[in-house]
Amino acid sequence: MMTTHLLLIALINCVFAFNVNTHHSHHYNRVGRLQSQTNYNISPSSPPFTIQHIDHIVLRCRNFAAMFDFYHRILGCTIDEPIDEHLNRFDGALTHLRAGSCYIDLVSYDINNLSKEGREAVTRMHGGGAGLDSNKSLQDVKISSDDSTMDHLCLRVEPFDKDLMMKYLKEENVHIVVDGDRRLGADGIGPSVYVADPEGNVIELKGTPYERQSDIKSSQQKQKDMKQNSNTNAMKIDETRNKDDTKYNQIKTDETRTEDGTIHNTKHGRCR
Repeated sequence: MMTTHLLLIALINCVFAFNVNTHHSHHYNRVGRLQSQTNYNISPSSPPFTIQHIDHIVLRCRNFAAMFDFYHRILGCTIDEPIDEHLNRFDGALTHLRAGSCYIDLVSYDINNLSKEGREAVTRMHGGGAGLDSNKSLQDVKISSDDSTMDHLCLRVEPFDKDLMMKYLKEENVHIVVDGDRRLGADGIGPSVYVADPEGNVIELKGTPYERQSDIKSSQQKQKDMKQNSNTNAMKIDETRNKDDTKYNQIKTDETRTEDGTIHNTKHGRCR
C-alpha cells in the first residue's frame, strides 16, 4: 500500500514538472521570437537636439497644375507672402504651400511645362539636394504612390462635419478612399476621411479627437451600457409598481367595506 502511494506521488510530481517546463518553454520561445523580430534598441540615445514638430513635406509631381489645384483650391492650403518667394520658385521647380503650421512643398517633374532653367533646378534639388545621377533624366524618375515609402499624409482639419465634407469632396470629384470613426493620431483618437490626390498619394483629413471618456469606450461598449441602464431603469419601475401593488393589496385586506357602507378592519376586528 505504501509503495502504491509513493508511486502515485512520484507520478503526480512528474506531471507537474512537465507542465511547468512546457509553460516555461513556450514562454521563453515566445520571448525569443519577439526578440528575434525586434532587433532594435527601443531606448533612445541622447541627441544634442529635441524634435519640435514636422516642418514640411515635399511631394514630387508630374502634373503640377492638378496637384497645385488640389492642395491650394480644394484642400485650402495657402501661399505665404511675398508670393513670388513661395510660388513657382526656380522657374517653376518648387512651390511652398502652407498647411497650418507646416509646409507642403511641390516639386514639379512636369518636364513639358518646365523651362530649361526649371529642369536644371529640379535635377539639382532631387533627393533633398543630392541631385539626380548624371546618367538619368527627369523623365527617368519613377513617380508612383504605389512604390513610395510614404503610406499616407495626415492633416488635422477643423471643423469636422463628415456629411458636409463628403458632399464637398464628391462635388470636387475627389477620390474618397475610405472613412474611419476611430483613428489614432498625435492629438488622440478621432474621425477621419481618407482621399487621394491627383498623383495617387493618400491624404488623411483628421477631425477633432474625442474626449478621453469617449476614447476609452467603444461604440459597442456604449450600446451595452445604454442597454444595461435601460434594463436597470425597467427593474426600478417594476420594483416601484410591485411596492404600490403590495401596499394597495394590504389596504384592501385590512379594510373591507360592508354592504351598509361601514368599514370593517379585518386585521384588528373592529368596525367604525
